[in-house]
Amino acid sequence: MKREETKDIQLLLDAMEEPDRFDNEALDRMMTGEGTKEIFSLLSDIETINPDACRNTPDVESEWSNFARWTRMQRRCERKHPSRKVPENSIFIIASIVILLSVFMLVLLIF
Repeated sequence: MKREETKDIQLLLDAMEEPDRFDNEALDRMMTGEGTKEIFSLLSDIETINPDACRNTPDVESEWSNFARWTRMQRRCERKHPSRKVPENSIFIIASIVILLSVFMLVLLIF
């Protein structure tokens, strides 16, 4: 691909992303070029064939507010129903008691 074609493609892509950066004359000059006409036509065809590929980015503000609302709801639920945490040492104590009882029962069965 020639350097000039690459430059035309980049200008066209920039104009499609941010048309406010270009005045009407610059956009007209871009669209009168034979190479850019073809490229713009191909890009338009791609956009109409597969609109999902060219969809807009998600709205960050609405996504953030949804996340914040979900987090607040989770905190409220935790306050209403706090999770019961078992200390690690009590698990050790219970496991020790079960093992001792098992050993005691085996000793009684053997003798």
